Amino acid sequence: MTVQDTNKLAKWMLPEGIEETLPAQARLLEKIRRRLLDHYNSCGYDRVMTPFIEYLDALLAGSGKELDMQTFKVTDSISGRQMGVRADMTLQAARIDAHQIKQNEPVRYVTWGRCCVQLLMVLPVLALLCK
Repeated sequence: MTVQDTNKLAKWMLPEGIEETLPAQARLLEKIRRRLLDHYNSCGYDRVMTPFIEYLDALLAGSGKELDMQTFKVTDSISGRQMGVRADMTLQAARIDAHQIKQNEPVRYVTWGRCCVQLLMVLPVLALLCK
């Protein structure tokens, strides 16, 4: 491989921790996602969808330093405010519940995002849901 070939290949490399999902794995992940969401729905969970990115002060409100360190940060070119790509959806779901839904009785939520692909590490349990 020439230096020129290596340079071309380097332009197509993804940052560490970022992955593409090819068709076969995408089909499997979608099947698992649908089964899990149907299962949680049958158990009385409501689904909420949280934003992928939002202003940092809202995203990190009430969180600790560890979540701050795990959050990818960018600056909004229009407002100049810092924004963060979520590293965890728990606080976002709690904020939605507290400020928008405002129910007095206990509620259960299920969220799903790209980060949930890590669930593949528990394939033995998921395999039971996919039969």
